[in-house]
Amino acid sequence: MPEAAGPATPVAIVAGRGELPRRIAERRTRNGLPVHLVIFPDCFEDWMIEYPHGRYEFERLGRVFREIRAAGVTHVVFAGGMNRPRIR
Repeated sequence: MPEAAGPATPVAIVAGRGELPRRIAERRTRNGLPVHLVIFPDCFEDWMIEYPHGRYEFERLGRVFREIRAAGVTHVVFAGGMNRPRIR
């Protein structure tokens, strides 16, 4: 029986810095569960390109919601550190 890793539908991981977003993505993938990383400026790390992802700007959240909905995402998790953005 697979380890508990959340719903079987795609989960968007709003990926900040640190190990937590990577560990969530790894656990879900290991259990055959889909992920979609949401990457904001200053949070990109090399490991992220191994997963389905999109790079977004804080000022354009509508694009984030449209794209993750189109990817079939039903749940969102925020993981890792982020600095508060400067909104223009």
